[in-house]
Amino acid sequence: MKKLFFILFFIFLVGTLAIFQFPFVSATCSLGASPLEMSAKAKPGQVVEITWNFFNLRGDRPTHVLVSKISGPDWKITYEPKPEIKQYEVSGIVTDSEENFAMDKSEIVKEKPVPLPEGKVAYIVHPNSSKGYVLVDKQMKIYIEVPDEVKIGKQEEFVFEAVGKCFGEIGTVPASLATELKVKIIPTLKYYEKPVGEESKLKSLGRKIVGLISEPSMASPVTMITTGMTLILFIIFVILLIIARGKKKKKTK
Repeated sequence: MKKLFFILFFIFLVGTLAIFQFPFVSATCSLGASPLEMSAKAKPGQVVEITWNFFNLRGDRPTHVLVSKISGPDWKITYEPKPEIKQYEVSGIVTDSEENFAMDKSEIVKEKPVPLPEGKVAYIVHPNSSKGYVLVDKQMKIYIEVPDEVKIGKQEEFVFEAVGKCFGEIGTVPASLATELKVKIIPTLKYYEKPVGEESKLKSLGRKIVGLISEPSMASPVTMITTGMTLILFIIFVILLIIARGKKKKKTK
């Protein structure tokens, strides 16, 4: 019994000395971002600009953020600020960090910050809306260039990842966490707008008439007479439609 007591006492003593000799300190790292998903339409050759806001709600030290694409087509992408290797002195040791930027703990305000305080680039609603708004110090600009040879109408999806890390004490591994942004881009032609309805029906009717005229042998006499009358009515309708549009344009002028 005495032997077991001495063994337990020895383990307790060694553990206590180790705690005092090497105190355990953990880094509280925090990374938040908004938005988390967005979509856009763009013409071939156009550059899509994406604004990604970042904030640090609960961190007790700066969060170092590195943004990169983790999936999506091989289009030209530019980051602002661009990623680079920066050096920091952490507890007396010079440490390298690959990052786009570093951000301190974010400021929270109760009232909507309009206008924005000096040095702030944006604001977002706090995840707990009752707490107000989070002032944004750091923004990431991502520029995606749509290739000239892209397929019109085919949706492309990109996923960007932001990895945040915080330096711990000497001898500890930096804490890190990540968040993602999904971006959907649909290549389109130049902008135009028109109602879908009568005009589409006219085109369909026109195609049917052209088909019957080009192959008269396939149609019966009754069909030919009906087609001729429909063609005449079609021409009259188109003329009236053009006159009506001309009058409408004159009125708007």
